[in-house]
Amino acid sequence: MNISFSHLDIYKESQIVPYLEGESGIGKTSIIEQYAASKDMDCIIMGVASLDHIEFYGRTVSTDIVAGFNDQKFTVFKKSIPNWVSTILHNDKNNKETLLFIDELNRAEPQNLQSLMNLILKKEFGSDSIKLPESLFIVCAGNPIDDGNYLVESLDKAMLSRMAIVKVTTTLTSWKKNYALLHDKKNNRQRVHPLIISYLEDNRADFLLESNEDDMSDPGMDPRRWDMISRLLYSYEKTEKNANDLVSLLSTLSSKEVTPKLVNYLKSSKVLVFSKIQKQLADFLHLHKEKDFKEYLVKEKNDTSLYDELIESIQSKLDDAQPVTQSNILSSCFFALEAQSVSDDIFAIMLKLSSAEHIMSLKIGIGAAETFIDKVDEKYSLGINKKVSEGVVKHINKTNPYIAELLRGQ
Repeated sequence: MNISFSHLDIYKESQIVPYLEGESGIGKTSIIEQYAASKDMDCIIMGVASLDHIEFYGRTVSTDIVAGFNDQKFTVFKKSIPNWVSTILHNDKNNKETLLFIDELNRAEPQNLQSLMNLILKKEFGSDSIKLPESLFIVCAGNPIDDGNYLVESLDKAMLSRMAIVKVTTTLTSWKKNYALLHDKKNNRQRVHPLIISYLEDNRADFLLESNEDDMSDPGMDPRRWDMISRLLYSYEKTEKNANDLVSLLSTLSSKEVTPKLVNYLKSSKVLVFSKIQKQLADFLHLHKEKDFKEYLVKEKNDTSLYDELIESIQSKLDDAQPVTQSNILSSCFFALEAQSVSDDIFAIMLKLSSAEHIMSLKIGIGAAETFIDKVDEKYSLGINKKVSEGVVKHINKTNPYIAELLRGQ
């Protein structure tokens, strides 16, 4: 996704409200939740398209009072402070910041827009103009209005002129990095099923597909649908083994174009994926009561025969895999390291087992990868840079021996 934590930091520091405009299901809510968690902020999600009146404005509370010369009784009606406002004020009192994510802003009811405008532009709420604290960071989101696929309205120009308009898009690579390859602590698994990621790596055009039918009888594909398919597959593997049931279940979630390809892939696939290697490494550590692979990597263990057998087994599986699979395994390991769901010793092992070409493609293809590789290379004395340099020269030697000879002479 083309909105980073560092961008959000700048908007927050500048007291500017960013408005994230992008297709439904591409992960806007997920990235905001992750950002709030990384900053230890309380995150309040407010979907204003289906906002309950009481939830937004608070309950109407009546109070009887006695006033005037004749001690007349009067009933005064007043709105109570809604829960979300109370939470923001309570957090501020306890030195905790709050991120209020106002989703589907351009689907809000017209009668709510003025209140939302005051909230967004002035951090004020209600007829009493409750002033909300500086510790509140507001982020808004909405769907595009120019393709006719959403029941949305153009936002007030005064509101738009006071927000940073961020056109949000996503790619398979950013989705993997920011969501799919993260560890799901609740279920103790990778968030998105490894076979779904593997399928998408082989069928990249299927990651984002527009609906083919106006009545949505054939839905398009987006990150939200792939996440639902993943959760379904995890559950199916626990309870069902009937292939016909799998077809029936997947057809309720995926596009008509995707379903047969995906079912065939899942039924026939013996693709090696990073999570299988990760499990093999984890099983080894558990069996031998080892904390990590550091001592093996820096050669502090006297007997490494069992470790050598493990590495040979993984190397053999890698050698049998297609080059694109080998590359995907290395990139998956890198994203898992960046997401802190694996340790750097496992990344070191994958670097040792990978070819110079794949390491070089990772360095060139992913901006932050080179720094990670160099740090791990230095920490474990892997000789990766030497391996990559020799690999490059070997490659050039095949295409231009004269240039290769010059490089060797340097």
